[in-house]
Amino acid sequence: MTDDLCPRCGAPLPSGSGVCLRCGALRRVLPSAPPPVPPAGSPIPWRGDYQPIYAPPERSRAGRNVTIVLGVLVAIVVVFAVLPLPHPFSYQLFSTTTTAPTASFDLPTGSPVSGQFSTAGGGRVTFSIADRLGQTVYSDDASDGDFSFTASDPPYTMGAYSPVPETLTVWGQWTAPYL
Repeated sequence: MTDDLCPRCGAPLPSGSGVCLRCGALRRVLPSAPPPVPPAGSPIPWRGDYQPIYAPPERSRAGRNVTIVLGVLVAIVVVFAVLPLPHPFSYQLFSTTTTAPTASFDLPTGSPVSGQFSTAGGGRVTFSIADRLGQTVYSDDASDGDFSFTASDPPYTMGAYSPVPETLTVWGQWTAPYL
């Protein structure tokens, strides 16, 4: 069953095997005759001192490209699933001497909110933001300002009061928390 010994470890090599089953050394093959000369213009086949053991199947270029495209698409989906995207908002409140206008907005609990407010005529207004329980999360008496908070009890109500008619613009963004 064996006709040779491994040149590296001395283990018996099974007949027809090109590799040692113990150490993995390649079996040296001595040609019995010189290889034939291929005709002119034909590709020359590889001839070496060792028998090839295993050649992995060639992957097609199309198969490799499909794998790359699918990998990129999966990466994009994962990024957008965990990447918080900003959600802009904008409101305009018209204050009169008899009414205090309000506007409501809803967002997920835990969302950071930031924004600004400004009056059109430069007059001072009392601007406030309250949560669903009526607790004030921001209040200012000015013609403009910045605000920020983290949503804990949405929805929120913005209100403005001015002793003279005034237009108040409120804008900003909130960002959904990570999954």
